[in-house]
This record gives sequence, structure tokens and C-alpha cells, in this order.
Amino acid sequence: MRQQVRIPLPDGGALAATMALPEGAAPVAGWPGVVVVHEIYGVEPDILDVVDLFAEHGYAAVLPDLYSHGTRAGCLARVRPRPPGSGRRVAAHLRLLDEHVANRG
Repeated sequence: MRQQVRIPLPDGGALAATMALPEGAAPVAGWPGVVVVHEIYGVEPDILDVVDLFAEHGYAAVLPDLYSHGTRAGCLARVRPRPPGSGRRVAAHLRLLDEHVANRG
């Protein structure tokens, strides 16, 4: 069953979220859980169906509305395209991490 919840944020605000739990009593250790992330357009009916599907398969699922804190335009501005070359910098950093792990042995 789907329900609306609030996720507290460090600044005192909160994200609106949709949570779905499997039917029946929870196991002693609790339900395994997943966080479902919506597309850039926000929470749409199809992603709510995904939340329900996880619950039907035995998972507690939560879908935070990432646009619910602040303005949608402000949130979208934060996901603007990265500057040219940023992908190369990330790849170079990952190569350094691989080398570090390989040399630890």
C-alpha cells in the first residue's frame, strides 16, 4: 500500500516522498528496501507503478520527490550539463583509484 511520507533534510526542510510496503507482517529484521529515483521530469505515474511493483515483490520502496524542496527551476539548474572535459577528469580519477587498489597487495 502506497503512502506519502516526509524525509527530513539537514536544513530543516523535508522532501516529499512516496513509500510502498509489502502486504502482511514485516520480517523480524524488517523488509529489504530500495530507493527509487524519478526521471528528470519528476514523479510521474509510471515511476509510481515501479514503487508498487517493488512492494509486490517483497521490498519496502521509497520514491523521494527530488523537486519537492525548493523551486523546480532551481532543482533543474543544479542538474545542468557538466562542463566539457569533466568526463575525462572522472575517468582519470578512476584509473588512479584502480592503480592504488592494484598496488595495495
